Amino acid sequence: MIHGIYIIEASSGMCLISRNYGDMELDEGLVSSFLTALQQFSQRLSSKESQSTILREVEMKGYTMVYERQENTMVAASADRSDDEKVLRDTLTRMISVFNQRFGDYLKSWSGDTNPFKEFSNEIDKMTLNGIIAELAVPKPLLKKKIPKTIVKMGMFLDEDSLKVANLCDGTKSKEEIAEETGFTVEKVGEMLEKLEKMGLVEPNPGETYSNMVKILYDKGLPDQEDQELRRILRMKPDSAHYNIANILHHKGLLDEAIQEYREALQINQDYAEAHTGLEAALRAKGLLDEVIQEHREALKIKSDDASAHYNLGATLYDKGLRDEAILEYREAIRIKPDYAEAHNNLGVALEAMGDFKGAVEAYQNFVKFAPRGQAEHVKQVRQHLRELKKLELQRSI
Repeated sequence: MIHGIYIIEASSGMCLISRNYGDMELDEGLVSSFLTALQQFSQRLSSKESQSTILREVEMKGYTMVYERQENTMVAASADRSDDEKVLRDTLTRMISVFNQRFGDYLKSWSGDTNPFKEFSNEIDKMTLNGIIAELAVPKPLLKKKIPKTIVKMGMFLDEDSLKVANLCDGTKSKEEIAEETGFTVEKVGEMLEKLEKMGLVEPNPGETYSNMVKILYDKGLPDQEDQELRRILRMKPDSAHYNIANILHHKGLLDEAIQEYREALQINQDYAEAHTGLEAALRAKGLLDEVIQEHREALKIKSDDASAHYNLGATLYDKGLRDEAILEYREAIRIKPDYAEAHNNLGVALEAMGDFKGAVEAYQNFVKFAPRGQAEHVKQVRQHLRELKKLELQRSI
């Protein structure tokens, strides 16, 4: 996490504006003086031909101080060592550029009044996502099932140290935190976790950092035009950023924008099944059934045994009037998941529309058999329809 942001006028060493996040607070005056002196010292040691040797990062106990300079302005961030340095530097570089564009002329004749810079606070919060922009999703292993002590006592599979580590895997502790609590080295804990994962006892839990970012976007009512900066920041993250932004857009009813984001996610990762599913839903809402069918088929190339994907494709084909093809997809969904109540129901509808009353009766009966309790009213309606359908079938056979 970024604990603090400091924008400094390099000549005087005066802090123009600062923002603090989290619990750790540093005196902005001390930070400004320290960084100004450090950079001046670094510049004196560095020749003009070797500007790359100028210090731009200082390791402190428990955190890192990273800073960038542009013209006569410096911007610095105190952040956790585990933060993504590239994302942090990219954010600082953009921040100082925007700041200079806005206040560069004012600083040329600056009299020492820092009040005009206060309005930039909101920009800093947006650019840093309130301090979490550079956080990495630190894996926090989760124990999938309780391990009986008898396994250890009998000398089977695990030793007592591994059991101790396994019992601390509650999805809230990182590898480093487990090491600190047990007194083992991080390397030893890592080896134990790897063994536990191979045994299927522990699974990696990516943590909540990324979902927190998405929540911040959603809480702000994103995506609106004034929040393009936050959307740009999210794109510094993996392809799931586009997928999450698309979901927010879809929920807000901005279908064209959602479709674009789903497609961008799929350009990065063609095998992103969830993005295919999201795109299908958005296209369906737009009434673009031909494109929906195409996306269904693409998704099934990735995961052919997905019963719901076959069911959704069947529903779309039926809406297009392609009943024979729809029936094939419903049957495939049922083959994969025999108790798929909705697929049985839709199969009955399609067969009835094709005049296959006998097949429709069987499908409806299977729906009644597998329907969940929450569909009691629909089950009642289907039973009534079954009685009528059986009469029609009987009349046809006479």
